[in-house]
Order: sequence, then structure tokens, then C-alpha cells
Amino acid sequence: MNSVYSSNNNSKIYKKHEYIYVNNLNINNIDIKKGKNINGQFNDTIIIQNNKNGFYLIPIKCFKTYGVKKVEVLGEEVTKISIIFEDDNKNHNLYKDILEKIYEKVDVALKKINVEVIHPFGEKRRNTIDLQITKFTKFYEYTDIETKPIALNTLCELSNISFKISPIIYLKNLIIKDNKTYFNFGIKEAYIQFDKPIVPFDSLQNMFQIDSSDYEDNSTIMSQDDDYL
Repeated sequence: MNSVYSSNNNSKIYKKHEYIYVNNLNINNIDIKKGKNINGQFNDTIIIQNNKNGFYLIPIKCFKTYGVKKVEVLGEEVTKISIIFEDDNKNHNLYKDILEKIYEKVDVALKKINVEVIHPFGEKRRNTIDLQITKFTKFYEYTDIETKPIALNTLCELSNISFKISPIIYLKNLIIKDNKTYFNFGIKEAYIQFDKPIVPFDSLQNMFQIDSSDYEDNSTIMSQDDDYL
């Protein structure tokens, strides 16, 4: 699979973004640059690009998740989903390796300006990362026959039902504060599949298809009861 496509526009304000399957990302094409304000002056942000363009990463395989959660970041409530990288999943390991290499490249670049970069998997190198949901994030429910839009509030209401997720993510601008910065991943679009119920569908069909054979003959029951005093 190659890069899917690029979104582009002739407007000077609009920035080109590429959609790239994670196994096709070339780490040598990653660029790190200082952000600027509207006056063209450098500010405390760092921008990560691919071939000098913004980019979205598309996974090869879906992830298990701990579900939707709300956390407070800099005084604001933010909605996130944690995805789980499984040790025995080669596609997850490839994805994780790409994120590790991006971190290493950013870390080397920011050491030049004495900024510490916190590892995206944390100091203990856990197997999860948090993905931020914005008001522009789109969700689709995947079934074996179709995909259909699903609202975020529906996901939150179904928080007791586990699901798998295949998210298209992007790296938000890194914000430098007190000579430190953290990776912040956003979700552009995500496809989810709810875990199947314990009872198989064909068994459920049988449960809910009631016919005359499910009822006993009352006359037979009465004749049997006549034997008792």
C-alpha cells in the first residue's frame, strides 16, 4: 500500500497534508521546524512534517482500546481514547517503531535548543498512547457489510461495551513549556468495531423465533396432573 492521497488547495492559507500508511513512512523525510506566530516571529511550538507537509498516519491493523475518557489538560477538559500496542502483533510493533524513530529525530533536534522531549510512550515505555478527540474528529462504525457514521456521544453512552479502533492520526504541534515538550496525537478519522456479544447471532435468532412447538399441550399437562391426589 502506498500513500493514499494528498489533500491540496491553491489557497496560500491551506496547507497540504498527506495520508500515509504507517509501513510506508520514510523516517528520513521527517522534518522538524520552529513554529511562527501571525507576525512571522518564532514562538514556543515545534512542527513535525513529512517532506515539508503535514501528514496523517493510517494503521495497518486495528487496536484494542480502554475506551473514551475525559481528562483535564491546562485547565480544559479534553476527550481522549487510549490505544493498546500488543507485543505479539508485528503491525503494532512496526507502528510503535515508527513513533520511536520520530521521537528520536525530534529529541536530537531539540537538544540543540536545550529542550527535553518526553517519550510518547512515557518514561516507563508503556504499551499505550492517548489520542485526542477534537470537534472535527469523525467516527464510523465498521461492520462486516458496511461503515456508517457514529456520534461521539453514542460512544460515550456505550462506555461499558468494548470496541476495537483503527484511527487515522496526526501529530499536533509540540508546545514548549519550561524547556520540556510532550507528544500530542490527534484523531482525524476513526473506524470502530464493537466486540461481539457472548451468544452467537444464530443462537440469538433461535432464542427470539417463537413458534407453537415451544409450548406444551395444556390437556396433556392436565391429564398428567390427574395422577396426583
